[in-house]
Amino acid sequence: MQSPKPPSRFFRQAAEAFRAGRLEEARTAYQKALNADPGDVDALVGQGVLLTMFGETDGALASYAAAIAKTGDLEARLNRANLLANLGRHDEALAGLDAAAVAAPGEANVAFNRAVVLAGMHRNGDAIAAFEAALALAPDSAVLHFHHGAALARALRPGDAIAAFDRVLALEPNQIEALCLKGFALVELGRHDAAVACYDAALALSPGVPQVREQRAWAQLQLCDWAAAEPVLRAAADSFAISPQATPAPPGLIAFADDPMLQAAATAAWLAGADLPAPMPGLAAPHPAGEKLRIAYASADFHAHATMYLLADVLAAHDRERVEVTLLSWGPRLDDEWRARAVAAADRFVEIGDMADSEVVALARDLAIDVAVDLKGATVHARPGLFTARLAPVQVNWLGHPGTMAGKGWDYLLADATLIPAGAAGYGEAIARLPGSYQPASGRYPAPLPRSARADHGLPDDAIVFAGFNQLWKLTAAVFEDWLAILAAVPNSVLWLWSDAPAARARLAAAAETAGVAADRLVFAASLPHVEHLARLGLADLALDTFPCTAHTTAADALGMGLPLVTRIGEGFPARVAASLATAAGAAELVADSAEAYRALAIALAGDADRRAAIAARLAAAPSLHDPAAFARHLEAAFAAMDAQARAGLPPADLAIAP
Repeated sequence: MQSPKPPSRFFRQAAEAFRAGRLEEARTAYQKALNADPGDVDALVGQGVLLTMFGETDGALASYAAAIAKTGDLEARLNRANLLANLGRHDEALAGLDAAAVAAPGEANVAFNRAVVLAGMHRNGDAIAAFEAALALAPDSAVLHFHHGAALARALRPGDAIAAFDRVLALEPNQIEALCLKGFALVELGRHDAAVACYDAALALSPGVPQVREQRAWAQLQLCDWAAAEPVLRAAADSFAISPQATPAPPGLIAFADDPMLQAAATAAWLAGADLPAPMPGLAAPHPAGEKLRIAYASADFHAHATMYLLADVLAAHDRERVEVTLLSWGPRLDDEWRARAVAAADRFVEIGDMADSEVVALARDLAIDVAVDLKGATVHARPGLFTARLAPVQVNWLGHPGTMAGKGWDYLLADATLIPAGAAGYGEAIARLPGSYQPASGRYPAPLPRSARADHGLPDDAIVFAGFNQLWKLTAAVFEDWLAILAAVPNSVLWLWSDAPAARARLAAAAETAGVAADRLVFAASLPHVEHLARLGLADLALDTFPCTAHTTAADALGMGLPLVTRIGEGFPARVAASLATAAGAAELVADSAEAYRALAIALAGDADRRAAIAARLAAAPSLHDPAAFARHLEAAFAAMDAQARAGLPPADLAIAP
């Protein structure tokens, strides 16, 4: 057997210079090595690495290709595939790795790199299978288990992701990233105490990482641990406001900062850090005018989710003689009523969870989609790359993200005159204002609803019942102080709160006692199926809203069931949603403009049953809350106006849709 060829003198010089950081010297030495022997595979691979560092990617790819052609060198194959993937050329990277798998069967590094490329393409199912194949070759690889867990998390399988991260931590107990991603998955499952413990363990290993402190504070916020959470998040918000380019926005910024410019900057920073694709060439020309308008809604939430609670009846009410509806879904494939309703309401329901962004864009263009609607925006499990790559000539931000997307992939933001008044700053899209409210009207309140009595929920029959059913991350210390002041001013009253977390319940009860309000005046509600939740709302007398992030679906539920909701209006989008709904329903008197006015309004309404009844009657008859067909017509008119603007070759412009 022939011995390997010893490295050349020039190669040794290049390698030494490279290790010492003398990159120009290394470059010269690699070139000398290749001048002496153009087929020096080690020099070709080393030169490829160096050229990649210099940003000379074409030269690097050529070097790797020459090494592969010479001997099929595995390192060259892996480096070339990684570089192609980093350049967004995933199909070429995958083809190279497939060839490497044939050349080096059973090589774990090839299987691992192939799985990483598939994950980068959003082909989650294929990526998970590829990671599992790699783990069969290297079952004790903490790196493989970590990436497997990340892929499972992206596939919306947080329980399986936690198990994968536990395997990482069994192999490497001090793996901070695994602790943090496990914490994030625990938050997704509502296991906030366990998430805090993960973040505590990560901070014990590395106390100086602000993002970990902020993620822990976000979990603590949902446990009403305001003393620990709010100072961290407010300080992070202040730092971000001073230097949005250098400091990541804290999670849940909208829960405590009513500043539309700050919210826009946070979204812009999120987009900038997401490594999103540029528009793909070849956007299809519009199909002939007069044909059905082709609309695509894109979301991970076509199942039992707040988005579908709002949207289902409007989807079903679309005029199928005028529009063709495609739903692009990458969420969990849950076999539930809401998924079935989505499928029934669409002309076409497409599962895209295992498709690359480029494949989805190609599909949308083959279907000649006119208007693509992003129902996720900058929320968890969003796919903004679909919109920066351009699914359609017109792209709309609506419903999922409470504010601007602040980027070039979104042409319009659906709003209304209350939500975004004329002249409001901080929005990167043209504003299309619907009549009434931007939030869908619903006919989803079934009749008859399941019946229940106050006693079934631990509520006294003879008290005023205030309901606060917003998610607890929206409940700040200041808002809870308002609620306790209202309770103190209305002696025969209780506060009905939604929380399944014992730690949160204990903190809220302790805060009440500290403020001089007996803890037994707090009644805690458990999670129920949506229809049963709607039924129990009728047992309350008055709903109380949070601020600065007001109720969205929760407000629609309360107002739609005829339950007056006392809310407060602010400056930013999240602080105006409930005001939009109440105003459109003819109940603008429910909207306060300060904390003092909010308290006074709630106290006054608690003492005036006739006024509450009159408001409830108005809400029960409000078309803005109960006429999904009318809302669908407004929505279609907005999309048609956007389409006409694009067909005329004009840039997006603000629109006001007539009733």
